[in-house]
Amino acid sequence: MGTVHTQAVVRRRAVVSGEVQGVGFRANARAEARRLGVGGFARNLPNGTVQVEVEGPDALVETMLNWLQRGPRWASVDTGTVTVVAWVFGWGALLFALLGARNLLGS
Repeated sequence: MGTVHTQAVVRRRAVVSGEVQGVGFRANARAEARRLGVGGFARNLPNGTVQVEVEGPDALVETMLNWLQRGPRWASVDTGTVTVVAWVFGWGALLFALLGARNLLGS
């Protein structure tokens, strides 16, 4: 039987500001998340920031958070805040969704 490796699964919420909308930030965040094998979502917020929630093994989530501080080459990240969020959905590497502001407002 193979060795089973277990790592703590964590979920973090990051809100990134700067020139982060209209520059492919969310699509590139999804590509990076898929490359790393983490799940979650990214969505534009009405105030011009991008909210990203990332879920997966702690080390991979930290790598994704580091990427969010830079973003894609077309973006200009000014600041970001990170919040610990309860692990709820269990998306893991199964899904990284792009959501719009309409999803945030429940429409």
